[in-house]
Amino acid sequence: MAGVVQFGVGLNGKRSTRFDPMVLQIMMDQLREYAPNVAAQIEKRELKDAAELGESALKAEVQTLGQVSGNLLRAVALKTKTYTNNRNGIPVCVAIVGFRRSGTGDTRKASGSKIQIGNDRAFHSHLVEFGTQRRFPGKSRIIKQQRRVVGGRKTTEVLRRKDFVRAKSVVMSSWNTTKAFGNKFIARVRPDVGLGRMPALHPVENAFYASKNAMQEALFSGIENAADKAFNQFQSGLP
Repeated sequence: MAGVVQFGVGLNGKRSTRFDPMVLQIMMDQLREYAPNVAAQIEKRELKDAAELGESALKAEVQTLGQVSGNLLRAVALKTKTYTNNRNGIPVCVAIVGFRRSGTGDTRKASGSKIQIGNDRAFHSHLVEFGTQRRFPGKSRIIKQQRRVVGGRKTTEVLRRKDFVRAKSVVMSSWNTTKAFGNKFIARVRPDVGLGRMPALHPVENAFYASKNAMQEALFSGIENAADKAFNQFQSGLP
């Protein structure tokens, strides 16, 4: 079961980094052997403690961006979960740090405004992380899609078309804000002009690499101490 612990960044955890799988696996096996009733809880706790370093790094990274809404900072979140649906039936703990998905948190209307603020209003997080080409308002719809094999893997190629917006001006999320809207990450633009491209700022990726070593050390130390404690309690006959 080598590679039970991985740190990854990006969509679907790509660009993962394995962390001392052999040594850590021995300690985790020892923990499960001598403290079977609490092993999963301990692993989840230590993983959460380590992931909190990544969460703090992401908050710090967002604060350095400059022109960014408070909603993006409020949306930084950490979630842990334990899975048991694997071949060996062993609890596998997972921790994810990123921006909370819209519609999964608390929102409210800003005072004297129709704009909602809350911890799940980071609709623009993908734009901030990966950047954009020049954008125009309107609803995009699929007009054609087909399955293709790219690099030995099956993928779906989608062709979209955006319907034209019939209005004098519209509000869009933007890195370059206007004086009228202030530092709110939105701008009013003409539909036929649209918005210029936004650079990819990579706050999640930058935070990951800034905190990866610290997370690895914290997780390794936490599991090691818990495994040693469980072994000592087992030897002394303590419950």
